[in-house]
Amino acid sequence: MPGQQLSSTNEGAQNERLADFLLSKICAPTRVPREQDYGLDFYCTITQPEGHVLRSSPYSFGLQVKPRSKSDAISYGG
Repeated sequence: MPGQQLSSTNEGAQNERLADFLLSKICAPTRVPREQDYGLDFYCTITQPEGHVLRSSPYSFGLQVKPRSKSDAISYGG
């Protein structure tokens, strides 16, 4: 029906926008298009300031953004 979407879809989109903003402070995040999203939401390359420019480092990582849950702990690895 026009004018509707799942609230979880909207919450996920909001979480991804927040993650993009926060990540941009320490790295160069690249969003994975939703139709190509099979687990990773971002590919990120760490950046380092050098004078007035940001230089990319050889370190990269993938990130999956999930909706907030009271019972889920933050997990690292993979």
